[in-house]
Amino acid sequence: RIENAEIRRCGQAGILGRYPTHFHMNGPNPAPDSYIKSNSIHSGFQRAVTVHTTDHTLVQNNVAYGNMGHNYFVEDGDEEFNVFDSNIAIATKNSPFMLKSDLNHASYWTASPRQSWRNNVAVDSHSRGLWFEFCASRVCDQVGSVVEVYNNTFHHNSDQGWRNYPVYTPHLAQYFHNNTFYKNSNFGWFAKNVGNIHHVHSKFVENGIDLFWEKFHHNEGSPDSYMDANVQDSLFVGSGDDSRQAIFAPQNEFFYVSGARFINYSSTVGVLSGCNKCCSNTMRRQGGYTYRFEGLSFED
Repeated sequence: RIENAEIRRCGQAGILGRYPTHFHMNGPNPAPDSYIKSNSIHSGFQRAVTVHTTDHTLVQNNVAYGNMGHNYFVEDGDEEFNVFDSNIAIATKNSPFMLKSDLNHASYWTASPRQSWRNNVAVDSHSRGLWFEFCASRVCDQVGSVVEVYNNTFHHNSDQGWRNYPVYTPHLAQYFHNNTFYKNSNFGWFAKNVGNIHHVHSKFVENGIDLFWEKFHHNEGSPDSYMDANVQDSLFVGSGDDSRQAIFAPQNEFFYVSGARFINYSSTVGVLSGCNKCCSNTMRRQGGYTYRFEGLSFED
């Protein structure tokens, strides 16, 4: 247990396992035996908090500032039921010394879907806020359920607020509630090949493109998920110029938006685009897809 400590200029860049704080292969670790709470971890050379082959930890109320690489880091893909609650990551930095993904890092990074993420903030990252990168480590789980993604905020990150890459195709419908994406330079929420995901009561404000979904994977074993909107009762706010767009819909049938409110987008660029990345001579998927929209409102 580590609580109320200042941890400064720790971590050894490029050396595996040398992190400021580290749960290392503790196994089931029944809750609430282990936690990292209310610490200041700053100016570090490699990460802030690492959870490695350990379950049921609590990472709560920590501040990570100016550290290199993925800061809150779930390492191997076999971790589950860890809780990341009310943490903040500020001005995190890319690193050339560890994983390939650290070159364009995320403040929060996980190799396993089975965690709880709530009330966290990622701000001013030199690249991304949160990254779901499954099958990048020892254990590959592209279909497991996320415990919770609730009330997180991603703002002013230099690339993306939340990145889903390369694949996440969960067997069960996943509902992400009340998250906020604000002024991320390229994308608020980015997905490469993702299915059965549902954003509920989320807010997207002045991102480059608010929601960028490239490939939409259908789960044939869960047809009921087609009846739930992928974007539900959410707010999108542009900046009034030609630099912003709300939704770039994916390459597949039956993408579904219900109850979205769009405010202050340019009439030149528009609010909605379809068939993401289809305008290419190298892409096999060309042409139109059937999308479903209902209950939309548009305001200057």
